[in-house]
Amino acid sequence: MGPFLFSPFTFAHMPDCILRTHSLSKSFGDFRAVQDLNIEVRPGEVYGFLGQNGAGKSTTLRMVLSLIRSSSGSIELFGKSLDKERKYILSRIGAVVEKPELYGYLSAYKNLEIFARMSGIRADRQLLMKTLNWVGLESRANDPVKVYSQGMKQRLGIAVALVHDPELIILDEPTNGLDPQGISDIRNMILDLSRNKGKTVIVSSHLLSEIEQVADSLLIIHKGKKAVEGKVVDLLRPEKSRVEWWVSDSDRALSVLHEKNLAAEFTRVDMTKFIAVMPAAATAEVNALLVQHQIEVQAIRSMNALEAYFLSLTSEHAVQ
Repeated sequence: MGPFLFSPFTFAHMPDCILRTHSLSKSFGDFRAVQDLNIEVRPGEVYGFLGQNGAGKSTTLRMVLSLIRSSSGSIELFGKSLDKERKYILSRIGAVVEKPELYGYLSAYKNLEIFARMSGIRADRQLLMKTLNWVGLESRANDPVKVYSQGMKQRLGIAVALVHDPELIILDEPTNGLDPQGISDIRNMILDLSRNKGKTVIVSSHLLSEIEQVADSLLIIHKGKKAVEGKVVDLLRPEKSRVEWWVSDSDRALSVLHEKNLAAEFTRVDMTKFIAVMPAAATAEVNALLVQHQIEVQAIRSMNALEAYFLSLTSEHAVQ
């Protein structure tokens, strides 16, 4: 197989599911980090793995990568059992779990050369430089990694994960600690891998907006359990945006709004705050009604669709 940058993968001989877990669980003593988790990842998609810090995302990915053993359940990759075909399966996966482990005193080029050799491939200079060019590091190829910014190290880690042309790429919190430009760079790489290189990408994150911008499908995990899984377009319902209102009198405001029979759900929080679950486009109408009835609107905060959906599943005080 040629280098991943120039030979987009085709799915003719791929199973219909790249990754499938069944009742996957992991306990550390009495603590159940992951509980009965069922996942299905399809070829060619960006699969968002979303959850708060400590929800069980990294533990799940470490089991998928055979870095830790599951307590129970099963894992299949490329239609084969991870327990029975570990070496074959891992040769087809590239991963960056947490911060990439790199040799700081060596150059980016030397790091990539070493990791290519460790992956069992013969990588010539042209392949290595094209890989570095793809992650935006060609001009810094000979600089020692210890002088790199965190974003540059993250991009080099992705280059290391890709140098052996894997079909599945797993990125665990790839934008942690990055500035806005670094986050944008990683986002564009993920989209390019999926749309232009034909790769399947699993991205775990607690950054809701990042998952919303790149994922085709997503799974929300909460306290080790699946909260929901599905296609992003099906899960993000624009008619269910969550808008928080701060007003002079929430009781009077809700009385006015209920009389109008609007297509919305209103919940009182306290004397000056209520929450509306409604189409975002209806915000102006609600605001106009309140002003018309001389109810002072002090502040409005509208959450994007994914943020509202995430909070509705994970917040102890969520609007039902």
